[in-house]
Amino acid sequence: MKKITRWFPDTCSCVIDFEWDTDNPNAPHTGKEVVKACLAHQGFDATAHYNKVLSENQTKNLVIKHVIENAPELVDVDEKGNKTLKNGKMAYFFDENRKLNVIATGLTALNKDAIVALIGSEKIIING
Repeated sequence: MKKITRWFPDTCSCVIDFEWDTDNPNAPHTGKEVVKACLAHQGFDATAHYNKVLSENQTKNLVIKHVIENAPELVDVDEKGNKTLKNGKMAYFFDENRKLNVIATGLTALNKDAIVALIGSEKIIING
């Protein structure tokens, strides 16, 4: 069964409706409607818009995953073993060129280099 979900990504102020198949969770999701486009993502059809925002969001998620797996000093672990970033230890935003800017307090040079290698220097800047 096809289902439409409204997405409010945390990497911009867009609002996007996307379609996915509940019977086939591995099938790709597709953009159905751009409810709201931020300034950086105007002028795309629904599918291109969804794919662009998704790519940026996944880039951010890769950074967070790397930090959680490789920088225990920046991570809180709850009683169930769930790991999250400590408050105030990392912030991120996309600049006008849609390059991910990460501010990470206490991240080692080795981890910074590993993240840049993972993401690509053309897509990310790490400070802090």
